Amino acid sequence: ATPTPPSVFPLVPCCTKTGNAPPDTSLACLVTGYFPSPVEIKWNSGKVTKGVTTFPEVTMSNGRFTQSSLLIIPARSRQGDTNQCDVTHQGTATTLSKTFPQEVCGSTAPPQVHLLVPTCEESSTESQLELVCLLLSFKPGNANVKWLVNGKESSPPTPAFSSAMGTDGFYMGQSRMKVTKQSWEKGDVYTCQVIHPAVGAELSIVTKKPALSLDPTIYLTKPSYEDVIKNSGRVTCLVLGYDSAASSITWKVDGQVSSAAKTEPPKKNSNGTTSLVSSHPVSLAQWGQGTQFTCKVTTPCSVELTQDITMGSLKAPTIYLLSPSSEEICSNQNLTLHCIVKDFYPGEVSVWWQEKTAQMEVDIPADDENHNCDHNSQQCSVISKLEVSRSRWILGTSYSCLVAHLSSEGIIARNVNVHTGKTHLSCFIHAP
Repeated sequence: ATPTPPSVFPLVPCCTKTGNAPPDTSLACLVTGYFPSPVEIKWNSGKVTKGVTTFPEVTMSNGRFTQSSLLIIPARSRQGDTNQCDVTHQGTATTLSKTFPQEVCGSTAPPQVHLLVPTCEESSTESQLELVCLLLSFKPGNANVKWLVNGKESSPPTPAFSSAMGTDGFYMGQSRMKVTKQSWEKGDVYTCQVIHPAVGAELSIVTKKPALSLDPTIYLTKPSYEDVIKNSGRVTCLVLGYDSAASSITWKVDGQVSSAAKTEPPKKNSNGTTSLVSSHPVSLAQWGQGTQFTCKVTTPCSVELTQDITMGSLKAPTIYLLSPSSEEICSNQNLTLHCIVKDFYPGEVSVWWQEKTAQMEVDIPADDENHNCDHNSQQCSVISKLEVSRSRWILGTSYSCLVAHLSSEGIIARNVNVHTGKTHLSCFIHAP
């Protein structure tokens, strides 16, 4: 007969009904179909000898041979180690190894418990409501589910729990509880209590009808002017409330429906509310023209809610440049010029100074700015101060306050010197 190498099959025990391995795990290594005899069977390359039983060789009807070896692992010794069956057949110079899985019956996994409550449509139309206790991604597939009403076990008895295994080997299950509309409306507290082999304690999840209004609240905010000039400005509509995930948002721009908005997926908050955010782009032209944006929210359980916001119209600044007083010139070596910029909107503005003599012009950054904005009246103001030497002022050096604001295409300038100022000197200044 022709020499034939063996086929090696690792055999594992069946799991118990609870999904757990038997108290003692038996691993068998079946070596079959080889010729000539013999084969050598070892466990973990010969490192494991305790608990090993190798059975006598058997001749099959086709003249080839079969042999098996059994390894018994006590429960106290089972720690998830990998075991390996190594087979050597001298007749064909063949060596084969087969590895057994670490967990023969698979690891346990506790359930993810969710409690599904009636929607507001069901609460308003149905006379009898239903709560669903949903268990996901658990194994083994057996679980004990109880319902409590206001802390006491429900009557009539808890409905049956049913489960099924998915393609990933994990189970999902559910238990449904019928409740009356009267009980739900008055705020009775319902608890789904779960006991599972993978959890050392009970899992409980509690629900009742939300005490707060189901009508959402709308928060509408403008973009910053900096974002607008960068072409990234968006007006944002935040909807906060219960059942907001089922809400829809539509936008109008100056009364005309717009499809340019972007609505993000709803976000569940820790307090049980849901946030829904939608935003609409705002152009520089829309900002300057005072365009009105309307966010309209429609929910399954409330009337339509709307909120409007108007972009700020452009207001050009009024500028005053104040010279130092006669008293200040007579008594101080350093004088202060004041540039008052007022009644402009929006608040983004650039202010700087310029010193000019017959020989040169020098730009001076603004210092000590006082910037205030009243967004309700859309009026802003800035006061900038510049300290100059008395000697340069008296010699006729000119000073300019320069202002750049989006309401004006160019730079607005106000100039002052000893000759243009309305100050009349009435003191004697002695040279040092």
